[in-house]
Amino acid sequence: MLIILNFINNKAADSPLVLRGYGMNIYYSNLCLLGGQLEDTLQQLPEQGSSHLELMMDGVAWDSFEQRQEELLSVIRSFPVTCSLHTPCWDVNMAAENRHVRDAGLQSALDALEFAARLGCTHLVVHPGFCQTPVFDRSKAQHHARQALEILCRRAGETGVRLAVENVGYGGTCLYNYPEFSSLLDRLGSEVGYLLDVGHAVLNGWDPVAATRHLAPRLLALHLHDNDGVTDSHLPIGQGTIPWDALWEEVARLPHSVNLILEYNFGTPLERLAKDKHMLEARLGLAGAKA
Repeated sequence: MLIILNFINNKAADSPLVLRGYGMNIYYSNLCLLGGQLEDTLQQLPEQGSSHLELMMDGVAWDSFEQRQEELLSVIRSFPVTCSLHTPCWDVNMAAENRHVRDAGLQSALDALEFAARLGCTHLVVHPGFCQTPVFDRSKAQHHARQALEILCRRAGETGVRLAVENVGYGGTCLYNYPEFSSLLDRLGSEVGYLLDVGHAVLNGWDPVAATRHLAPRLLALHLHDNDGVTDSHLPIGQGTIPWDALWEEVARLPHSVNLILEYNFGTPLERLAKDKHMLEARLGLAGAKA
């Protein structure tokens, strides 16, 4: 099992985040290749200069993954890559009104956690859920999400895999405003931290620079992509309206390193990943860091 960091809940103790053997790495999400064959993804993304990949467990390549673990492990291990995983997120909602949907969402996340443990993943990204319509009770949905996270945290503590809880949803589907999200992990243990999705933050009117600073003690990773402030378009950095320079300054001031994940939309030219990786290395003083 690859264990990269240990951290202390800043709400439960005054001690700062403690990191051991952990460096800032730039990951490529396979969102840009979603729906393709796993072997093609594992071949094509590293060709753009990074062996750190975040694999979304959606699409035909991951269908029935819980029954195909040996096959999938063999494929991934045949490539010289370091992986994080993203739990299935399309058609999945751990905060749904319908119990059958909630249970299916939680089970898919638990199965993903078991797979991540076997693969030795750096982290597992989890969506807490959505409130799909204003007719539904948001506080009830938050309660369901909390119950699911508590179950996942107990199992994560047993496996040694870190959970990275992402801010998701916009346009009314987001379960949490910023104060609610920033306290979501209160009273949960060191096996869970935050993944701040910068694009989603902007769509919900959050200040991503202030959020990065405030969440820093439990921040594990950033999802990096741009948008126009209206649509979750997952554009490459610089193609939207997000003020990136201020964010890079804040990231450079973090008291510890986080994983930086380029999460670009379907059809984005893969060469853009390499271009933006080089930009980040230069901007953050990571040039020459091992891919």
